[in-house]
Amino acid sequence: MDLDQNERIYKIMYQRKIKIQKGFKDTVQIQFKNSDQKPVEIGTGTYFFDMIDSAGRELVFSKQLVSQEYTSTNTVTNTVSIVNKGIANVTFEATETINLVAGDYKLLIKRQNNDSPVSYTPAYSNTYYDITGEIEIAQDGFPIGYPIQTIDMEQLEASKEYDRDPSNMGYFFTSEWLRPVERPTTGATTSTAKITLASFKGTIEVQATLDNTPSPAGHANAQTFNPTNTPLTTYTTSSVTHGTIDLSWTGEFTAVRFKIRPAPSTLGSNYFPTGYPVGSKTNKFPSGFVDQIQYIS
Repeated sequence: MDLDQNERIYKIMYQRKIKIQKGFKDTVQIQFKNSDQKPVEIGTGTYFFDMIDSAGRELVFSKQLVSQEYTSTNTVTNTVSIVNKGIANVTFEATETINLVAGDYKLLIKRQNNDSPVSYTPAYSNTYYDITGEIEIAQDGFPIGYPIQTIDMEQLEASKEYDRDPSNMGYFFTSEWLRPVERPTTGATTSTAKITLASFKGTIEVQATLDNTPSPAGHANAQTFNPTNTPLTTYTTSSVTHGTIDLSWTGEFTAVRFKIRPAPSTLGSNYFPTGYPVGSKTNKFPSGFVDQIQYIS
């Protein structure tokens, strides 16, 4: 009860969420007790630990529990006692969790019965008689890297412009300004772009700016790049190229963008907005284009 606000807060007690780390070898110990909270012997039974996806209710994996019980004989009184009564372990190997999505899952502990066909009996219940508990796959100790910013063909095509320079007329396509991911480093880091080409001929430029609020393409100061007003790096191919290329550069800039200019066709145009032949909605790019750009800063 919150006496200051005079409101009641309800919370399930004594049901801790189990947390295991993704990509690590984790061992969870299970203690079996009866309704009087007394340890129950499990050495003669077969028990399983199931992990279930909370969203899709799909079984992620099922692992047999390993009993930690053993018997000890007192040679003086000639009595046999059970040590570690009701205790079992389940171990998650690193390879079993490395590819799991971090988040919440359900756990189910069940006992295999001596039936034919095989049946199971729930061996876990919380204070509300729910037979599933909560388990979390965490990635606190697993490096996940920095996010990758992706630009696809549709985004590039939507930002097309026409260059009316008589010596270099034609369409060019510019991405938005992309901010580098902040890293805990004091110096310039190397950035990379993985560019997937689709039968492309032409030129790709990586441009950079020091402006805090760079203008998009089409504005008066849109072509204000780095101090030398030259691209950071340029890729040019005069032959049809299909596949992935890598471009890298080093420097301290507030943002970068990508400018793609396909080579002109024999008809003198490098882009047909309505396709060629006109109205066909096909073959917009006679010199190929870019499928995707992945910017890793």
